[in-house]
Parts: sequence; C-alpha cells; structure tokens
Amino acid sequence: MILKIGGSVLTDKDDEETVAEGFDDVLASVACSAPEDLVLVHGAGSFGHPHAARHRLDDGGCEGAYETHDAVARLNRRVVGTLRQHGADAFPVHPSSLAWRDGDLYFEDGAVHGLRSGFLPVLHGDVVADGDGVSVLSGDRIAVELASEDETVGMCTSAGGVLDEEGNTVERISSVEEVTRVGDGTTDVTGGIHGKVERLLSLPSGGRVFGADQLDAFFAGEPVGTLVRR
Repeated sequence: MILKIGGSVLTDKDDEETVAEGFDDVLASVACSAPEDLVLVHGAGSFGHPHAARHRLDDGGCEGAYETHDAVARLNRRVVGTLRQHGADAFPVHPSSLAWRDGDLYFEDGAVHGLRSGFLPVLHGDVVADGDGVSVLSGDRIAVELASEDETVGMCTSAGGVLDEEGNTVERISSVEEVTRVGDGTTDVTGGIHGKVERLLSLPSGGRVFGADQLDAFFAGEPVGTLVRR
C-alpha cells in the first residue's frame, strides 16, 4: 500500500514552516492502523512550497534548491519522529538522493522497497537534479512511481476527495476533464487536485482521494472519498 498525505493536511497553509493543528492525530492514525507493507509519502506543504515558488525552481537553475530541500527534510524529520513516538518503525528516505531528470524521470526505488520488510519508509516531495539545475518532484509523482501494477494507492487531502461545483465529493472520476472544483488555497507548485487525478489515472488500478478523517477506513479497505480510475 502507498499512502500520500498532502502538505495541506500536515501543515498550516497560513504560516510558513508550521505544522497543522491535527498533525499528531493524523500520524497517530497512520502509526496505529497502517498495514505492515505501507510506504508513506508526504507533501511539502508550507515548508517546501513557499521556498520553491519564491525561487521559481521549475524555471531551472539551482538558486533556492538547498533551502527548499532543507525545509522539507526538517518536516520529514518531524513526521518520522512523531510516527516513532506512536510506535511505528518509521525510516526517512530523501528523494533528492534517489531520483533525477534527464528528459525523463529516473527513480531508484530498490532501497525503498527493501526497507518495507522491516520499516515504514517515509518519503516527501523534494528537489531533484535536472540537467544544469534542479526541479521539483512532487509527492504525488513519487507515490505513483513507487506503486506496483496492483498496489493500493491513496492520497489524503484537506479537501476530502474530488469535489463537484457544489462542493460535494464525487464518487468516481475517470478523466481529468471531470474535475470541476479545485483547491484549498495553498501555495502549490505541483499541480493541486488536477495533478493528483492525472497521476492516479496513469495507474492501471487507479487510486483514491480522501480526507484525514477517513484514514482508518482506507486502511481497512473501505471505499472512501473519490475513486480515480479510467
């Protein structure tokens, strides 16, 4: 199982480099209810996105790369530390050391899957080498890259699912064009809900987008949030 927890769930969008009020509760649910084969990926939230946007990392170059990575690495340490406090054998994994772009994305995931036998690997959105500079690698993309063909994939968001024009959760999405209402107001340089849907649609078995209050149900295999599958 692959779970991506959005930065908007774990961090306070209004205060740079600040965790959300429900930070501990969300991670306690993961530590107590997750299956043994879980890989956790978390977003950069108010730790990484402001730095990446300020330095316009996706325009190329290296300015701000260290500051962005350092910020998300600090968030990762807090996530891992909190999971361990709640009894999970969490282990940090930094994508900047595993992935790079050279036209295509290359991701060395062997170490991640190797850790699954005894640990809960915890990855995060990061910056990666890209030609003569760096670019942002989103947690959404990482989750999809790690998923095997029949893997269960979930994306936990503050919106609680893919929403229609009235703000109600849509039960199923089979194309990006069906996404009508987006966003939670965060500074997000990685594509928001459209990006999540697009990534999940690339998987044969798709995945689910749901809220933090549905974590236990997701781990139990219940049909939570929005099913995203072609």
